[in-house]
Amino acid sequence: MIPPCRRVCRLLALLACVVLAASCASAPIIIKITFAPSPRSTATFTIPPTLIPAVTPSPAPTPLNTPSAALTLAPSPTPVATPTLGPSPTPVAIPTLGPPAPSAIPNLTYHVPILMYHRIVPDAEARQVLNGLLVTPEVFSAELLALHDDGWTTITLGQLAQDMQDGSKPPAKTFVLTFDDGWWDGFAYAAPIMAQYGFVGTFFVISSRGAPDFLSPAQMVSLEAAGNEIGDHSVSHYALAGHTYSVDYNQICAAADAIAANLGHRPSSLAYPIGPYDGTTMAAAAACPGIKIAVSTVEGAAQSWQTRYATPRVRISRSSRAPGVLAYLKRLTGQ
Repeated sequence: MIPPCRRVCRLLALLACVVLAASCASAPIIIKITFAPSPRSTATFTIPPTLIPAVTPSPAPTPLNTPSAALTLAPSPTPVATPTLGPSPTPVAIPTLGPPAPSAIPNLTYHVPILMYHRIVPDAEARQVLNGLLVTPEVFSAELLALHDDGWTTITLGQLAQDMQDGSKPPAKTFVLTFDDGWWDGFAYAAPIMAQYGFVGTFFVISSRGAPDFLSPAQMVSLEAAGNEIGDHSVSHYALAGHTYSVDYNQICAAADAIAANLGHRPSSLAYPIGPYDGTTMAAAAACPGIKIAVSTVEGAAQSWQTRYATPRVRISRSSRAPGVLAYLKRLTGQ
């Protein structure tokens, strides 16, 4: 015989199962429990619907064969037209250094020898020894006499630059006399000898140097009044190659400013100090207002407007003599 306490436990477990199974029913549930073996153990329980928790039935699943609603696709985006590429832009030409030349100027090559002198002074008066750069007045006069008698004439370097810009060529047997550093003897010795033959030249001055060893402003004015030209030879007279654009520009243009202050106009010619120059130096020369041409110490006698900031010269040294100078100029110019 099962003890009464166990019967109660089994009864409660059975009731829990019945309540769970009948959770979906809405009518009262009658449970009949019979305890064996005695018929007297039969009992009846009635569970009201209010004691059964209400459960919301799950919606019936959609049959698998029920067709799904058709998806409405958004209209495809309008294709973007591929733009038609126009012709490639024309490359911008890098401007030629210096003031733009008129378009009508032909690409002419000139053969005007530019003679490079430094000092024209007697040895006893030189004061500063310049080795091969000193030419005595007697030798200088003999050289000019030989050229004069052979029919040669002179123009200034600035005039040569103007001729190239204009596209006009000077007469045959034309040459240029240049004097570097602006020494006092250019006024005292060179200019009077040149005047004897009707010659003019270009005197390059260093703006930081003055009398008594170098040309004074009054002497520069006098030289220019006689038909000569005063050119730019920088402020400090050191080689400009290898420096920054700003350094080169200031050396060239500050000297040009000083010359303009003395003469009332800017110089058009430049001689690179000592000789070396590079692309930066040429760009600085070209950017300095008024400068149309620049000469170096490179040997040669060919010029053009397109290469005017790299113009060569013919060096005249202490050992030069009149016959050799004349013969050399004829060979350079095909005379």
